[in-house]
Amino acid sequence: MKAENYQLPKKKIITVEELKDIGYSYYQVRKLVDKNVLKKLTRKSYENLTYQGDESDYYYVRAYVPRGVICLISAAVYWQLSTERPTMLDVAILRTDRVYTMPEWPQINLYYYNDKRYKTGILTIKEDSNSFMIYDMEKTIIDILHYREKLGIEVAKEALVQYLNKHARNLNMLYRYAKELGNSKILRTYLEVLL
Repeated sequence: MKAENYQLPKKKIITVEELKDIGYSYYQVRKLVDKNVLKKLTRKSYENLTYQGDESDYYYVRAYVPRGVICLISAAVYWQLSTERPTMLDVAILRTDRVYTMPEWPQINLYYYNDKRYKTGILTIKEDSNSFMIYDMEKTIIDILHYREKLGIEVAKEALVQYLNKHARNLNMLYRYAKELGNSKILRTYLEVLL
């Protein structure tokens, strides 16, 4: 294969299934790894080393934690609700899920959610051909309030203040999530202090 003949998807992380769907055999994939066109991340995922688009650590979550959802501080940073710069990606998974391979970089901090907390408020963000799952702003706020003792009271306060200053906020959804997930009392307390 010549370098100009690679017909790889224009995305950072490519699955084995995607490679098979466009006609690559396992032998051809191994050749691409040998030529430093692809880098094997897990049994099912490869990094496209020829990718020319925007880079994001969020793209790697899909490779290591296929059903993982960006949450807590990592989601707050994405939604511009926090000035924190975490060294790890916060990722939510179901309590029943297992992760077998974790990367050296980016470091992933797993949070095991129950079924209701996990499924509430998931969005899929598409950037070019890359995609990742993340919780919406309202769910991010409720999760941060839920984990306020672990994350820090100031972090929770900052996120809520930033959220309340946004024009795109949806207070009805925020209250609904708080009620569904058993966090309405703490939300009410924080709102009374801030408002």
